[in-house]
Amino acid sequence: MTIARHIIKILEHFGVPPAFPTKSTLAIRNFVITRTRKEILMEGMSLISLATSLISLVLTQFAVMSLKFSGDVTFYCGMTGVMVGSLSIIICAYMIARGGRFKKKGNDAIVGMTKMPDDGI
Repeated sequence: MTIARHIIKILEHFGVPPAFPTKSTLAIRNFVITRTRKEILMEGMSLISLATSLISLVLTQFAVMSLKFSGDVTFYCGMTGVMVGSLSIIICAYMIARGGRFKKKGNDAIVGMTKMPDDGI
């Protein structure tokens, strides 16, 4: 077994779905790539993808833990929800601040989007 398989098995033991590491890792990777390329729209999309993967983690954790454990799991899922929600708020605040700084620079064109050629039609 590879190291990635071991990590997924450990995360599954704690109720984390196997798709979460893939989705969040791709979102972080895309954020780093678009940040270095200064593509603000794609950077925002990758941050939105990261925030939604965090929120889906909490929902999946609650569903799996409520089926797997016989005790009350609302406290643990609630604490995880508060932490992940706070992290999502921080991500959104960063996106708002980054957009404001970009707008203050006076850039007319949005970096990362290409204009369609004018065909004269």
